[in-house]
This record gives sequence, C-alpha cells and structure tokens, in this order.
Amino acid sequence: MDVIETFEASNELWERLRDLRLRALQESPECFASTYEKESAYGENDWVNLLKYESWLMMAVNGQDVGMFAAKECDRSADWNKDVDCFIHSCWRDPQLRGKGLLSKMIEQLEDHCRSRGYRKLGLGVWPENTRAIRAYEKLGWEQRGGLLPSKRVPGRVFVAMFKEI
Repeated sequence: MDVIETFEASNELWERLRDLRLRALQESPECFASTYEKESAYGENDWVNLLKYESWLMMAVNGQDVGMFAAKECDRSADWNKDVDCFIHSCWRDPQLRGKGLLSKMIEQLEDHCRSRGYRKLGLGVWPENTRAIRAYEKLGWEQRGGLLPSKRVPGRVFVAMFKEI
C-alpha cells in the first residue's frame, strides 16, 4: 500500500520545493505562467521569500515528492476574483501518477488547508488549451465563470477562471 503524505513547504524544505517546481516547469512548461529558465536562477532567499507570501503544499508518495500546488490570499484587484478568498495556482503532479486519483487527494488536502485559514471561496486559472485539467477540476466540483479572461502575468494570453465554494 502506498503511503501518501501532504505537507506545507517550510523554509527548511525550500530545496525540495525548488526541485519539484523546476521538475514541473520542465515537464509541463505550457501549463505555467513562469519558466524553468527564470526560476532555475532563483537562489535560497528567493525561494524562502516566496514561502512568506504563499502556501505551497507538496505531496509525496512513498517518500518521493510527486505533486504540488500553491494557495494565496486573494487581493481582489481584478473583477473576476472579487468574491474569492484564496487563489490557487501551480497545481502539478508527476505524469506517471496522472489518472490515478492523486488530483482528488491533492484537492481534498487543499480544501482542508484553505478551510483551516478561513477561506471558503476559491478561484484558479487554467490555460484554455489545458482541457484535461479543466475536465478534472470540473469533476471535482469546480465551475467555470466569466469566459476567457486576459492574463496579467502573461500579456497576450487568456485563461479560464474556475471557482469552488468549500
């Protein structure tokens, strides 16, 4: 039986987060608003600073880091997220584990994490080409609203806004 653990990255775990994030950026560059080239240049201070403003949750199966996502309090500066408490981003899991129910476990842990911080209305953005992720989120109760919206992080791109109340 597999041992699955989910935990929040801390300053002491910054190297594990970095390694997992860089692996994700290399494996699925089309899914993120950042790049491997940019983030591979980050040093320890950059990674530790990131942890001050966002919660990064990691998932390990049998001691091997295989998934991650980030959650941060919403600044509500964009019209599309005015009613959102928490914005989710950078969800990724090892491709060898896709289709095996890991995403549902990750989302369950995410929801527990958000509830513990008083968040009830969650939002996330998905590139419209990532139809597999959109379908997976919808199966887990997320809803699309607002159509295609312009990305502030990647000018010229649009994303699908998705929401879930927990």
